[in-house]
Amino acid sequence: MGNGHSAPVREMPPEIAVPHSVEAEEAVLGSILINPEQLLRVALVLDPDDFFIVRNAWVYEAMLHLAAQGVDIDYITLNMELQDQGHLEEIGGPAYLINLLNGAPPHLYAVSYAGVVYRASVRRLYLAAASEVAQVATADDTTIQEVIERAERAVLSVALQRGQHETASLAELSGEDFDRVEALRASGGALTGIPTGLCDLDNLMGGMQPEDVIIIAGRPGIGKTSLLLSIALNAAQAGHGSFILSLEMSRSQLVQRFKAALSEVSTQKMRTGNLNDAEFAAFVEATGKLSELNIWIDDANDTTPLQLMAKAQRHIQRHHVEFIIIDYVQLMNSGSRIDNRAQEVGAISRGIKQMARALNVPVLVAAQLNREVENRATKKPQLSDLRESGSLEQDADVVLFIHREEVYKDDSDKVNQADLIIAKHRNGPTGTVQTFFKKNITTFANLRKAGGLS
Repeated sequence: MGNGHSAPVREMPPEIAVPHSVEAEEAVLGSILINPEQLLRVALVLDPDDFFIVRNAWVYEAMLHLAAQGVDIDYITLNMELQDQGHLEEIGGPAYLINLLNGAPPHLYAVSYAGVVYRASVRRLYLAAASEVAQVATADDTTIQEVIERAERAVLSVALQRGQHETASLAELSGEDFDRVEALRASGGALTGIPTGLCDLDNLMGGMQPEDVIIIAGRPGIGKTSLLLSIALNAAQAGHGSFILSLEMSRSQLVQRFKAALSEVSTQKMRTGNLNDAEFAAFVEATGKLSELNIWIDDANDTTPLQLMAKAQRHIQRHHVEFIIIDYVQLMNSGSRIDNRAQEVGAISRGIKQMARALNVPVLVAAQLNREVENRATKKPQLSDLRESGSLEQDADVVLFIHREEVYKDDSDKVNQADLIIAKHRNGPTGTVQTFFKKNITTFANLRKAGGLS
């Protein structure tokens, strides 16, 4: 749906007949003038941007403004509103409103005509997207890969703008939920989502759920990237592929992190090549194992949520990727000109949530916490510590904080222990999970299996 605040700009190839229906647009407006109650139903379908004829968009926008102010819509109030907006003479004066009234069909068909207007609007958007792709495809200085990516982004942009979900009855939804629970009971209560490989975390969350946005937050150096990579590695070894957008570390750095986790050889030794025979053998074995895992990495540092969605969808279709990782959200670009950083992070957060729902996959997002956590007596993070935007907390289905007491307390008895604090869980319980953090290879593991190592 459009924003409903300005008359639409029409940019269409001149040789293509532009989809629109003057009759349907005028029928919708005339029906509302006859029976203003129809506006509530029509407004669920149409925004002013959906009208191809600009003067019809202005009339509809004036109707919406009157309704928002609690003013009854009729010939007189609509005249006055259009006059106030400076559009009355531009639409053809009061005579045009009289024509709308005289030519209006029975108001019962208002929503049906609105559907005609809506479908024409969507077709125009796709034609405009096709025109954009055609211009890119015919340019000599663009590669085939650039053409493909531009085409995917253009189509996905329309899908995000105009995506609509059909309503469903409570009876239908209840039946589907019953089938789901019955199947889980029959399976012995198995995980419902993708496993993280951290047993206590999986027990609390039930695995990573489709459409969920999972925020993994902490201060710099606390282990956010390490946790994300540990989850990606564990899930891949269990047969679940992932797509990683790394905005802070390069692809080669992530590869070394993965090899360190599999070989237990530190990345420092890999960088210097100072490996003994046993370590090199472990390194070779880890290289072989990595080649078999379904993990894809992109380190483009100017990626927007829309571009990420296009890339992720391609990998879901081609490589059976099942979840997405973003490291980290404050380094993303919204793709819009927003001067206020908090507002931009909010726009990015909403884009990520839209992506999770549209692609029906879990999205794990690393987020930076502000410095307040270090100024308090207790260093455990709180929801208010999420940096720059409350939208992160609002859009997230799960907010998970990483807390390592040994970072802040020299005499801590929790050496090599990392607490994963689930501070928000939209569809389940909150709580704290204890894990083992292998500092030398920056990897998270189950505390129960690694208890003797701490």
